[in-house]
Parts: sequence; C-alpha cells; structure tokens
Amino acid sequence: MRKLGVLLLASGLVFSAVACGDASTSSGLARRGNSNPDVHDDADPGDTTSGPAANPDGTKAPPAPANPGTSTGEFTVALSNATPQADLGTTLDLDVTIEPKNGFQGMADLSLTGLPQGATAAFSPAQVALNTTAVKSKLTLTVARDTVVSTSPLVVTAKAGAVQATANANFKVNPKLTLVIPVNIDAMRAAVGTRFIDAWGTELGASNKALRTQQGNPIVVEVRNADSVNHIIHGANGFQHGDTGNPIAPNSMEMQNGAPRQRTLAVGANATGYLHEGGNGPSVSFRIQVQAAP
Repeated sequence: MRKLGVLLLASGLVFSAVACGDASTSSGLARRGNSNPDVHDDADPGDTTSGPAANPDGTKAPPAPANPGTSTGEFTVALSNATPQADLGTTLDLDVTIEPKNGFQGMADLSLTGLPQGATAAFSPAQVALNTTAVKSKLTLTVARDTVVSTSPLVVTAKAGAVQATANANFKVNPKLTLVIPVNIDAMRAAVGTRFIDAWGTELGASNKALRTQQGNPIVVEVRNADSVNHIIHGANGFQHGDTGNPIAPNSMEMQNGAPRQRTLAVGANATGYLHEGGNGPSVSFRIQVQAAP
C-alpha cells in the first residue's frame, strides 16, 4: 500500500517526509513489499523503536596492565594513558614521554607491539634525541571500522643501542560505531536503483568489509549527521528506522529521549539503510555486516 508524502509543520519549519521502501540488490538482499523503491510497504512503517538495549561494554574502560613496563638506569618510558580505548572508525593520540637518567645522551628509536588486527600505529617522531630533559613523541592509533573488537596488551619500546625501556598499556577497541551521514549526500543520489557508496566509509560501501566482534558482544551504532540539512535514516534488514517526526539536525547526533540514539547489531547482522527523504534514496545506501571475530 502506498503512503502519500506529507508536509510536517514544526516550529515554523517545513519538512517534506517522502515515503520510502526497500529494494532488491545484486547481493541477494530481498525486496520487501512494494516494487517502487521509494514507497514503504505496510510491514515497514518507519519503526522508531530503539531495538535491543545498548551493549554495556560499549564504552567500559579496560583494566590497567598488571605491569607498567621496564626501566633502565639510562632512561624511562611512560604513556599518558595506560588504559586507552577507541571506537571503530576513529583515531586516538597518546603522549609517550622518554626521560633520560644519570646524564644519558643518545638517539632512541620507538616501536609498538600488540595491536589488534585492523589497527595501525604511528609515532611522531619515531626517533628522539635524549639529552638532559624529558622528550615526548605522539603515538597515533588508527582503528579501522573492521578492526577486531578486543582488549589488547600494548608494549611501547624505546631503544638506544643495546639499552631499552618499555611502557605497557591495555588498549580496548570498543564495540561501538558512529555512522556518519556524508556532507552533501544529496548530490550523490542517482537513478540507478540500490547502490552502496563508500562515502559512508569504505567498510560500509561498495567495498564492504564486515565488522568483527564476539557472540554476545554486539556493535553499538549511533548516527551523526555531518550534512548541512536535516536527514532521516531509512533502516532495513535489522537496522531500526529513524524517527520520521524527528529528523536529525545538521551537524548533530540522532537523539532519542535526550541522548544519542543507540542501535545494536549482533554477529550475523547484514543491515542496510539509506536516506528516508527525497528521491532515489536507495542509490546512497550503506551496509553494515557483523561477523564473529577470529
């Protein structure tokens, strides 16, 4: 059954709520209900419920390492945070402080071991000159969206010739993802049917890569609108639909009951979505697959 678009008047603003729906894809995802991809069927009325309760492990801090590291008589190494954590698709900066002792001088090379699969690290600088005072290097951890959700013991090593010292940390990759509505996404629409686009993130677009977590540890998904106009997410295949009466404001999080709305996707999820409002919504689709971590 077709549902006609309506005009919603709220606080003097006019929002056009155009109906939408699910379309079949070349990946084998089934079309549900109407054949018109911009019309809801009765089984998908624009659900605005929050779905399963958010994962309490989403932002829980990891435990501190049992051993802070090793030092020598020549220098010590320390991290600004021994229990760092980062969400999927984000970066995190840590300060590494190397302090010479007993008049030690020389060049020290920095390295890192223990990163989970999918994460990368870079020091700036990767080599420091030790003289009379402590020096710092910035350690940037980059967590791709398909990084394995885990807590990993990290070891930062500073080595000068045969002398080395270490600092330990427990690094947690949170089971949490912020889905970002791309800037100027309306210009990406096309009359091509369902199309997954990398503007949502390469792991969520045409070159899709599954998120990886454990059974019973679902991925928490929040939505942020980076565009300059209001948007509503059309959800399908297990991704709860956005609130058609409460569009996501520009440069804002999708809110529910005064807090960012959270959806959870467990192992086995193959959720999809696109923009609810406007034409050719399925042509700017995203897909979030979740697989069991190795």
